[in-house]
Amino acid sequence: MAHVPAGQPGTGQPGTGQSSTGQSSTGQSSAGPGAGRSSIGHAVMSRVWAFLAFWYDFIVGDDWLVAVGVVVALVLTYAVSRTAVPAWWIMPVAVGVLLPFCLRRLIRRG
Repeated sequence: MAHVPAGQPGTGQPGTGQSSTGQSSTGQSSAGPGAGRSSIGHAVMSRVWAFLAFWYDFIVGDDWLVAVGVVVALVLTYAVSRTAVPAWWIMPVAVGVLLPFCLRRLIRRG
């Protein structure tokens, strides 16, 4: 074991103001103030990205063209709902068009 002179930081010796665990007499880590914020921020961002990745995979899934078709149908439904024309029929028609389209693409892929 290497000899560390008394009074050196990190030795836990009296007069250094720091224990052998890296804590100063004020309770702060020797890594400096705010050192824990980086790991907390990384953990939060990691969870945010995981959440967004889940929703992307759930909505888009294997066929992004179907997802685009659904978004177009929703926008069209909203646009028609702002007029006097009933808009209830747009989503069933979109499903009737998109479902065979999706199935045909999946069968061709094999």
